[in-house]
Amino acid sequence: MIFDWQSGGLNHFLVQTGIIQDPINWKNDPWFMRLIVSSILFFQYFGYSMVIYLAGLQGIDPSLLEAAQMDGAKKKHIFIHIIVPMLRPIILFQMITSIIGGIQIFDQPFTLTNGTGGPDRAAMTSIMYLYNVAFQSTRFGYGAAIAFCLFIIIILLSVASFIMTKRKSRS
Repeated sequence: MIFDWQSGGLNHFLVQTGIIQDPINWKNDPWFMRLIVSSILFFQYFGYSMVIYLAGLQGIDPSLLEAAQMDGAKKKHIFIHIIVPMLRPIILFQMITSIIGGIQIFDQPFTLTNGTGGPDRAAMTSIMYLYNVAFQSTRFGYGAAIAFCLFIIIILLSVASFIMTKRKSRS
């Protein structure tokens, strides 16, 4: 309802404040459609990610930070050389779950576009495509092949993020 072009809250706010003259049809522009889906996902998962990182920060021994301060380390160096390396497992976990979650996006764009993917299929995700092929077109074999390819992509990206995180921690 926020992005409805006739009665949406965002258009109402922008017209009332004089930022725009006429309401914008947000869901009819491919760029805005991607922006809408991205902003919904950002706000949906921001709190979850923040809780994970805060838990990781609380797991860092304060005596390490205090010792670095006593040795004369600046806050920037403490962050780069102590906090970030201590958060590597948390960063790895967040990277892998974000990759998997990003590939599995389905319900937000499906609901916003009624399953069409929006204008120019701008919000069409791989899982929406899988759903349309397998269940709308009843091409189950092709749908299974798409699902298997997505599985391989998730495995490869997870391994790549694991290797990148481990490589950086050795140096």
